[in-house]
Amino acid sequence: VLFLEASPPGVPDAALLVGTTIPTGDDEIGVESWQPEARLALGWDLSEVWSLGANAGWGRPEEGDESFDQALGSVAVGRALGERLGAFAELYGFAPAGAEGDDDAAYFDRGLTLGFAPDAQLDVRAGVGLTDASADWLFGLGFARRW
Repeated sequence: VLFLEASPPGVPDAALLVGTTIPTGDDEIGVESWQPEARLALGWDLSEVWSLGANAGWGRPEEGDESFDQALGSVAVGRALGERLGAFAELYGFAPAGAEGDDDAAYFDRGLTLGFAPDAQLDVRAGVGLTDASADWLFGLGFARRW
């Protein structure tokens, strides 16, 4: 991860995120190939309580025994609710949604974040799928740590 910090006013903070899964595990639950992904993440502080984030990227996930190219992107609005608590709303998607390449998936979710250290936070989110290729509902828990 490459962080570009202390941006001048109006210029977003930026991070280049590069990663992959590793082909391990039992054949029933594991994947058979590396699944690389790269994203450019941007963030703007709009005021002392409002923020805007966006990212765009590419991945090569596996479905069945077939890997395929996939574009991904998101935009999120965040609001500080206190010194450690925040809320967000996010719209994100994948194109194509699967190896067949026919449909795209889009989602809308909302959630809460809780910072518990200067560079670490937990989040919880729930949302809905917006296209036929999307899951109907989603729920997630997350942890982020900046190194």
